[in-house]
Amino acid sequence: MPSCDDGHVYALDVASGELVWASSAAGAWVHATPVVSADDSRVYFGSWDRHVYGVQADTGKRTMSHETGHWVVALIAISEHGDTLYVGSSDKHFYALDAQVGALIGRSRERERERERERERERE
Repeated sequence: MPSCDDGHVYALDVASGELVWASSAAGAWVHATPVVSADDSRVYFGSWDRHVYGVQADTGKRTMSHETGHWVVALIAISEHGDTLYVGSSDKHFYALDAQVGALIGRSRERERERERERERERE
């Protein structure tokens, strides 16, 4: 499941190497390797357009997306049960997303903690 800096993720036939489908990330780079769900039904990837995408593994049809605050360039982790995606974004937040629809389950507050630490250092 290769990604490319042309804004697409490609699915290739293992036997022939022929293109099965290409899924667009709005023309933005897909930096990290896409991940496949345990049941092989979906592929998830992040993009420099600030989104996390989910597509059907057999067709490449988009099933979900979620916009973060900045680039998504790290590998996405999938929960043991396959229902939650864990995503790090360049906005210094860590996201938990519903794997089916992309809804936000939770988000870390690292950015806010960093600002608090900076304010404390300034007071010293």
